[in-house]
Amino acid sequence: MIFLAYLSFARLQNLIEYGKLVDDTNHLKYKTARCLSYLKDAETGQRGFLLTQDSIYLDPMNLAKKKIYTSLDELSILAQEDKENIRLITEFKNVSLQRMKRLDQVILADPNAEGYNNKLIEGKQLMDNARILADLIINNLEKKLSQREIIKNRYVSLTPIFMILLSLISILLIYFAYRIISNELRKRISMQNELQYNVEALKRSNSELEQFAYVASHDLQEPLRKIQSFGDRLILKHREKLDDDGKFIIDRMQNAAERMQVLINDLLSYSRISNTRTKKFIPVDLNQSLKSVLDVLNEDIIKKNAKVTTENLPVIRANDSQMEQLIQNLLTNAIKFMPEGRIPEIQIKYSEATGREIQSLKPGDENKMFHKISVSDNGIGFEEQYTDRIFIIFQRLHGKSEFSGSGIGLAMCKKILHNHDGYIEAKSRMKQGSEFNFYLPKD
Repeated sequence: MIFLAYLSFARLQNLIEYGKLVDDTNHLKYKTARCLSYLKDAETGQRGFLLTQDSIYLDPMNLAKKKIYTSLDELSILAQEDKENIRLITEFKNVSLQRMKRLDQVILADPNAEGYNNKLIEGKQLMDNARILADLIINNLEKKLSQREIIKNRYVSLTPIFMILLSLISILLIYFAYRIISNELRKRISMQNELQYNVEALKRSNSELEQFAYVASHDLQEPLRKIQSFGDRLILKHREKLDDDGKFIIDRMQNAAERMQVLINDLLSYSRISNTRTKKFIPVDLNQSLKSVLDVLNEDIIKKNAKVTTENLPVIRANDSQMEQLIQNLLTNAIKFMPEGRIPEIQIKYSEATGREIQSLKPGDENKMFHKISVSDNGIGFEEQYTDRIFIIFQRLHGKSEFSGSGIGLAMCKKILHNHDGYIEAKSRMKQGSEFNFYLPKD
């Protein structure tokens, strides 16, 4: 369309250009003929005066003289654009001026004076030269005019064809574009409907899985409590009758039941976080949340003589209980995953960050501002190739005999931050410590 539009525009420009050239050529031809006509009028007036000596014949000559000088100046101006005929036109102008001058000389001269006839003959020769030059100019202009009119007529005939072609092709292109866009829209609508159906199915599946996890965890509580209760009663009433192997088996059973209780409680906590459908956010002072967590973990902190240093934390809009759970899980891990004999040193720092600093970022969050809170420790650390794995539920990097836990804590942290449109990242060095950075969007 652009190409055809350009061609049509070029044709129109050429048509206008050659139309102007034809008009200019006609105008130049007309002016040349008018100048020759004025010369003839002046010569006729001179001849009438010489034959009759009546001054009334001088009036046409004087009128022609006034007009011819103006016409000759206009002819010179027009000739500037006609490089081929400018020499002839200049020569015609000079001859015409000489002829007008000779007319005045003959009228004022004495007919009986010597050389009078020669002046008449010279005047006639100048007039003949003017006619010849005028004929040459007009002939050249007619040839040029004929060529330009042929080209102009060609553009006149071709331009409508180009305009019609442009219109037809434009209509066809618009039609095909409409068909293509219409098909793409239908495909997109179909894909969108399919995607919406899949999203709804996924939501239903997730909801069913979450409900199953909650119900299963809840229903497991009762038989587990019975196992623990019967185990306690067995030890209390029949401890003296049991040998060492029986006591060992019951202790192992009780320990397994206790671990199962921890796992179920963690599953229930994770399920409650996942079942948060509406975001009931309120202003939460993270300093107060941290204080509450430190009170809960006070016994472990004293037991391991841990040192916790913190910077001033912001007030954000969030779910207060989930913020406490997030901080508690991170501090619990920092205290727990510590080499034997090493005093835990935990630092909590605060800064602001842009979305560009976060690695796994959702589209559209690049220019958002975030609260960045770092929790670092001097614990056992982990290999950074397992960074993504540690946030998956039930994934553990250490055996149960080394460190207790269900492998749900960091998965809960990630879920809490997901509920708050936030992010969590980790970096670590083996035997030197870990650093967990979590980001919460600023209002």
